[in-house]
Amino acid sequence: MTGQNHGFAASARGGTQNIGIWADRPVGAEPAKVFGESAADVAAAFAEDGVLERGFWLPEIRDDCLFPASLAIGFHFVDTVVHAWDVAKSLGVTVEFDAPLLDAVLPIALAVPGGSSRLAEGAAFRPAREVAPGASTLDQVVAVLGRDPQWTPAAR
Repeated sequence: MTGQNHGFAASARGGTQNIGIWADRPVGAEPAKVFGESAADVAAAFAEDGVLERGFWLPEIRDDCLFPASLAIGFHFVDTVVHAWDVAKSLGVTVEFDAPLLDAVLPIALAVPGGSSRLAEGAAFRPAREVAPGASTLDQVVAVLGRDPQWTPAAR
């Protein structure tokens, strides 16, 4: 996510040429600090005057066009929530979000196109999964993006 944060920040500031800005970043001995700095960078970029009038270059989605800022920021919002779930699950801990945040992210996740593109190598999302009736909003978000809400890390 550090690379994603810096990539979205650069794109918010008008960057449209350097795909390297999106690359994974080493976090070294201080992963929380490195991630925090990247989160501060993207938050500052999203708060800049005029950002909502800009087009965002998102080469990992499609490199031949610019996305409207509101859509691109929504993509980042979904990524942040889902990757927080990924990290928490991989560590065997629970992640919790306030209900209004999850209520805001669910419609964005539901709008992600399905279809055969989700089966391609390197696809950002796998095909949507079924969720049990009454599933939590977070379980619905991760399932629609192809994750198993019941996944747990393998025994060590």
